[in-house]
Amino acid sequence: MQLIHIGLPKSASTYIQAAAQQRGDVQVLQWHNYAQNIVHGASLEAYLSGPGQSTIAPHQPQADTPVFVSSEELCGWAPRPVTTVEIQTYQRLVAAALKHELPDAKVLIVTRSPLSFVDSYYNQAVKEGASENPCVFAERWHAMLLQLLNYTRLYDLYASLFGASNVLVIPVELLRDDPNGFYDQIEAHAGFTLRPRSPQSIQHNRSLTGHELQAMRVLNRILKVLSADQRGKPEQFLLPHLNSIKRSFLSYYIENDPNSMRRSRRLLRSAGVSVDKRKVSAVLVEKWRGELIDGLKGLAQAAFPSEYLAAYLAEVGG
Repeated sequence: MQLIHIGLPKSASTYIQAAAQQRGDVQVLQWHNYAQNIVHGASLEAYLSGPGQSTIAPHQPQADTPVFVSSEELCGWAPRPVTTVEIQTYQRLVAAALKHELPDAKVLIVTRSPLSFVDSYYNQAVKEGASENPCVFAERWHAMLLQLLNYTRLYDLYASLFGASNVLVIPVELLRDDPNGFYDQIEAHAGFTLRPRSPQSIQHNRSLTGHELQAMRVLNRILKVLSADQRGKPEQFLLPHLNSIKRSFLSYYIENDPNSMRRSRRLLRSAGVSVDKRKVSAVLVEKWRGELIDGLKGLAQAAFPSEYLAAYLAEVGG
């Protein structure tokens, strides 16, 4: 019995992996011990600028133990902003590699409401060093985001390779609303359970608050400017502004003093850091609403819970 979980990122993937690891009766194969070769190979072929071939020999699935393969990167990954064709090529190559290696496996796709996903994805990107404001981030990464949210295509891709009856698509919101029902569906599909033995002991990945998000983005920007090579170093007139930002940083973001806030905003503009109160999700819906709706509608054929599909469509105005 083998189950492939291909993500979505920011959809409790880490929680589900931790729950499976608590079992003790399931072999859990993740990015670092199985999927990285698949990811690297697809990256090199799809983007021609991937991270290179892995030198780590992956663990092999055991024949006498339920196997759970889980990695967010299997759903979608890119080292840079990519085109729609590139990310679709990547997803197709990953799916073909998984079919070749695990031809009899079942597939699990866990979705998340589109707008919630996009804003959480941006939040995580800032945690990892992104400094773009929400509008710029949405413009640069829209192809990647739209294809991650194209649940219809993702389902069709894996159904065409593994068979429609072998692909389960369920919303992560069900894990929140009915944890037992969530794991019951997976157990019925896979033939074994991923139900955690001690759910309260699993740590959650907390999102940054509004102030924390802006603070982290500014710090990322400062670090990028100050760590640039000789050719990319900031002009001398910017250095005093950068130093002032650092000095006023704590009072601006922690004390939240109005005078400090106005002073800091002027300094941020001088250093090329814009303040945009819009969310990435708002920009995506404004410019690519049709693509978002098209990526959701096909879930009806995947026996996706109708109440969650209706909520997803209502969220994007579909």
